[in-house]
Amino acid sequence: MKILSQTKFALGSPTQRSGVGLKIAFIGDVMLGRLVNTVLKLDNYSYVWGSTLDVLKRADLRFANLECVISDKGMPWSPEQKIFHFRAHPSAIKVLRKAKIDYVSLANNHTLDYNTDAMLDMTKRLRDADIAFSGVGRNLSEASAPAIVKKNDTTIMKPAISSFSKSSATFKIAIISLTDNEPEWEAEGKLLRNDVSSVTMHMEDAPWEKILPIRKTKAQKMPKQSRDHGVPAAENGRPGVFYVPLRLTKRYEAILRKSIQNAKKNSDIVIVAAHVGPHFRTKPSKFYVNFAHKIIDLGADIYWGHSNHVPQGIEVYGNKLIMYDAGDFIDDYATDRYTYFSNDQSFIFIVTIDDKKIKRVELFPVKISSFMLQTNRAEKEEAREMCDNMEKACYALDTITARRNNEIVIEIFEK
Repeated sequence: MKILSQTKFALGSPTQRSGVGLKIAFIGDVMLGRLVNTVLKLDNYSYVWGSTLDVLKRADLRFANLECVISDKGMPWSPEQKIFHFRAHPSAIKVLRKAKIDYVSLANNHTLDYNTDAMLDMTKRLRDADIAFSGVGRNLSEASAPAIVKKNDTTIMKPAISSFSKSSATFKIAIISLTDNEPEWEAEGKLLRNDVSSVTMHMEDAPWEKILPIRKTKAQKMPKQSRDHGVPAAENGRPGVFYVPLRLTKRYEAILRKSIQNAKKNSDIVIVAAHVGPHFRTKPSKFYVNFAHKIIDLGADIYWGHSNHVPQGIEVYGNKLIMYDAGDFIDDYATDRYTYFSNDQSFIFIVTIDDKKIKRVELFPVKISSFMLQTNRAEKEEAREMCDNMEKACYALDTITARRNNEIVIEIFEK
């Protein structure tokens, strides 16, 4: 797989990629549990993706927020406190592979739905499938470290514990995953100096379990619910997610700054995947906007939000990109419309990067067919209306858009 295509394709073709540059497809929440879990194997594991696969294949890389745990292990976390627990059968990994998903964000409010046994089982399955991830770990150092995706003849490096040889990759993308959900799941521990690059071995040569061994304790058995959520302790902390509150304190800002700075040293582009904020908001709140701006100010190039369940507008901030929320991409329920969108309406966001700069964002409207448990390209009239509403949402953020049939294009020019 080449990092940069030097061939120009017609913009309107549904089967060809447009323009020059590295293309990354971003999608929102992918929930493969509950009812979706019953249809995973249909059409040789491609059923849930419907007609969206053709669009996803236009990109060089595909990133998603995985809104469930993939495992057959574990017990529900605190069922008296948490209503929804999402777990998919291990075969769901094949569903991700069928769409050629390269990276999944794991810092969210469902990764630990079945406690750490299930989470660790899932991360092992993801590594075995060559799907990168970030946002979880056996301690804060691991959870706050980025995944590093390298483009060089299909070479994809795994999260956090990888070597960085300039001769082995053409382009390096760092993705940090964080959430303000479920503070009880917060990973704890001291940050190591040079977390991202201090370990020089490849993940394939040193499995995670061997690099950071778990203490064999009784906590591994499911105890009464407590702040430890039934997890074993790591050598220098407590397992969990990379938790960062929406209203940053000095401590969390320092942790976030360190994570972004370390990622920036070892990559060409830094992406922050943020599962933060309340649900079903038409536009980002003042606190949400300030949070996204702060992440860009700290050095990130792309802010990729997913938690709201409905899409929000896009902002170009200092030549950097803020996708406030990507909405839901695969799930098994539908809600009423919230001003512009309902939760079964979303987009594929394809971002073009050239010469280490963000050049363009293309939006392709999609629709979840709840009764079919499948996501497809939105049909003409609905696609037109969705694009109209997304343009309104972008306009409110001072973002200029253009239309290409029932698709949206945002060109990003240096100021």
